[in-house]
Amino acid sequence: MKSISVISHHKAGGGKPLDSLWFSQDACRQQGLALRFVWNGHRSSLRELFPARRAVFDSIGALAFWYGPKLHMLSKLSRKKIAVYWHETEWEIELGIQACSKLYPAVHYALRDPQVKHFHVCKVGLETLEKRYAVRPENLYLLPNISDSSRLLQHKLPLESDPNLYVACGRVKGRKGPDLFIEIARRTLEHSPQARFVWIGGFEPEGEFSEAAIAASIRQQGLCHAITFVGEQTDPTQILAQAGAFLLTSRDDPMPKVLMEALALGKPCIAFDVGGVSDLLGSSGTIVPPEDISAFVQALQQHQKTPSLSASEQQRRRERYAQHYTPEAFSRRFAAAVDWWD
Repeated sequence: MKSISVISHHKAGGGKPLDSLWFSQDACRQQGLALRFVWNGHRSSLRELFPARRAVFDSIGALAFWYGPKLHMLSKLSRKKIAVYWHETEWEIELGIQACSKLYPAVHYALRDPQVKHFHVCKVGLETLEKRYAVRPENLYLLPNISDSSRLLQHKLPLESDPNLYVACGRVKGRKGPDLFIEIARRTLEHSPQARFVWIGGFEPEGEFSEAAIAASIRQQGLCHAITFVGEQTDPTQILAQAGAFLLTSRDDPMPKVLMEALALGKPCIAFDVGGVSDLLGSSGTIVPPEDISAFVQALQQHQKTPSLSASEQQRRRERYAQHYTPEAFSRRFAAAVDWWD
């Protein structure tokens, strides 16, 4: 059994949607991998790091926040094998570098260290690490992530849906494109006044993506009857299950887990071609050029001509999810990654 310390910036080590390793720990054990989760938010993490020979920093937050820089330094001093599992884009990497710069530039050092291995969730991310940050190609490995969709799989297919309901999900911030979502909805409503648009996700505390600012924007455009931002939901499954289609309007998104969840529910997806979206969806979705609102609206209009998927089409999407985005599928990928690492 290979023992691996997984450093996480989530309290208790995991359980958030980011944590593919957390959700896959039982399946990983079946692959001969014993994962030990270490939360970098407590001083005791410095002691908890010692038993394993390998240390995986799960996302940039594990390196940049709280005791992350010290854990990185300690891993180096104790000659552990170190890998970083990147879920981030260049914009977030730069924020991480800035966050560490005043104390210990762990993110910058990890990028420059020829002994550190780098897993990334998408090909675009690997290219960014190589071209923007000069990481050696032989230190890069593609490791697509997963989402915990166990609740979604409780819904039996085929699902009946509201063909006029379009749903998006994600933090209300610029990178996720809530403003693009509103504009796409506005243009679509000019031709399809029966359509309704719902966004699920928490708001930024202030600025143009705060709850008040989003509400004011919708109200000023006279769209309150058709566009709703419902905030963060404990279980968004019920809304997702009713959707006629799932929309991804992100300006930038490495490997959107919400698209995996849409596949698990057998939903049609329309998404901007960012990050790993095209690889994630394959032929199971409609992909349009990044930030091309006109193309997105046209894709929606085309969808409205045949809004309901057949039972076989829904099942095909779920099968794609089952093949690539379950804990079992991830554990096999991670085991192969560890073999490459060794």
